[in-house]
Amino acid sequence: MKKLAEESTKGTGNIVAGGTTCMIVKTVTAPIELVINHAVDALLRDWLRWDRQIDGYWKYMIGNVVSGGTAASSSLLFLYPLEYHRVRLANDVSSNFKGVFDLFGRTSKSDSIHGFYRGVGVSCSGIFLYRFIYFNVLDFLKPVILSGNAKEGDAYRRFLLAWGATVAGTHVAYPFDMVRHRMMMTSLEDTKYTSAVNAFHSIWEKEGFKSFYRGFGVNVLHLVAGAGVLLQLEYAQMKLFGKKYGEEDAQRREARRTG
Repeated sequence: MKKLAEESTKGTGNIVAGGTTCMIVKTVTAPIELVINHAVDALLRDWLRWDRQIDGYWKYMIGNVVSGGTAASSSLLFLYPLEYHRVRLANDVSSNFKGVFDLFGRTSKSDSIHGFYRGVGVSCSGIFLYRFIYFNVLDFLKPVILSGNAKEGDAYRRFLLAWGATVAGTHVAYPFDMVRHRMMMTSLEDTKYTSAVNAFHSIWEKEGFKSFYRGFGVNVLHLVAGAGVLLQLEYAQMKLFGKKYGEEDAQRREARRTG
């Protein structure tokens, strides 16, 4: 009974530590990530001024994927060590980390800087794949969901459109994110994956294809909240500023096309 109580206390401590770290990481990284994303995305969009009507669908699509994927990857490279701490502390069941600084010290001593960046390559690959699927599905569903008497301002239809595209992109890219987490968890361990390909092969061989989608159902429910937040953000932008983010870029592209 005493042992069970100790294990219960330890488990509760791990949950609190992981949750607290997650809260701190998200609070610190959210504004930084937003600034980096918008800065890089705006820079590349200004450089890759490909218009769908003038340059064709695929150039327009490549421009969106490259600008958005590079922006997200840039912020990820900058903030990845914090993400590593969040994942490790949230999933800690046996290492008994005392907190962020304890984990930082152990990882630095054992794995050097490489320990903080395991899985970053496969994570960046997943970002580009996600955006490619997201924009293509969005482009495919938009005339279907927002057709007929539906207006673009119809909140329910726009929510369904955003959620559907997000789920499709996440479904394809989810195995990349799962492999990223598995590679993160090998820091401080004696056995490590030699590469993302090795991780994919090892997981497939030992656990099967289904293991790549563990927790995906819960993640789909999580995406409902994400799509709702994006919809509310767009609504707030229209109310406060009378326009949406990126609307000026669209107007410049239209001027270029008609001019």
